[in-house]
Amino acid sequence: MLICGVMRAALVLMAIEMSVNNARYASDSAPMIERRAMYETSIPRAHFEHAGLAFDYPAGMSVSLDDDAPRWVLTHGDFMLHVGAPSYAAGSENFLSLFLIGSDNSTLDILADAQVTWCGRKISPIHWRITIERYRHDLKAYDLPSPESEARFLVFDDILVDGRPSPIAEATLAAIAATLRCSSGK
Repeated sequence: MLICGVMRAALVLMAIEMSVNNARYASDSAPMIERRAMYETSIPRAHFEHAGLAFDYPAGMSVSLDDDAPRWVLTHGDFMLHVGAPSYAAGSENFLSLFLIGSDNSTLDILADAQVTWCGRKISPIHWRITIERYRHDLKAYDLPSPESEARFLVFDDILVDGRPSPIAEATLAAIAATLRCSSGK
């Protein structure tokens, strides 16, 4: 029974990566909105709903909970999505600073990304690229609307391959951009 579930999850992830790769390479010159539409229609999804945040993400990612934070981590391969909901006002930049521990700070690049409008609010992401133990990480952090004296954030942590984000990271960002809802802190 467990083997069937594992095989089904593996097949779903292979289908995701194949469809994302096909969409990505067929449309590298297509605008992001067109690529997002392709991701939205071609990838099986699961649903996350905790701490006033709700969104879809590619099915087959594993989800774990760190009760102390609270923080959920959705993972697949070398990609992690951290969903933070601490009961104190420490946002994504504080969380990102943890990545500097044990890294070669001389490799830190701070990039500028376009604002997104999520949960009825314009959000400027914090975007870092840093080398940690020989691997180039692409970190994107978004502070979301939250209850007073608390924080809600998403941090995308992807290991780049040939300088490009992984298909699962792109699919996750597209799914969240299309479905994110915040029920607290508006």
